[in-house]
Amino acid sequence: MTGAELFEINIGVYAAGKNLVRLAADFSLLLEERDLPSQLSVARSEGDFYADLAGQWRTENPGADPGTRELHEIRVGVYTSREDMDALRAELIRLLCPDAEHDTPCPVPWASGYIDAGVGEDGVPDPDQSGYLGDEYGHLVPS
Repeated sequence: MTGAELFEINIGVYAAGKNLVRLAADFSLLLEERDLPSQLSVARSEGDFYADLAGQWRTENPGADPGTRELHEIRVGVYTSREDMDALRAELIRLLCPDAEHDTPCPVPWASGYIDAGVGEDGVPDPDQSGYLGDEYGHLVPS
């Protein structure tokens, strides 16, 4: 695959277990359909990166009990071109929010980002990000 590189798509969600399981299954199905070298993992989100999602839910559901909702990060490692990664990321987001123009809050608050090799102005990849991506997803690169 010409122009392919490693990426990690990060999608933070504030979700209860059943919604998280459904999202992970939907993401897995989409990845199978795309037939790209990929790896999906789900982890509890530590730190403050997605903390605003819980606050967003409380603002949109005043007085409601959040139940078993917790902050999680769904990580999708993928070996593909930047263009295909952007398209895949958009498709994954549509699974969370099918209508980007809707007037009501999303049932599952979310945020998205990605990690790439972080090529600087000198054209050299950031060694920390490249090392992380290689350690986590190097097995996705065809030999």
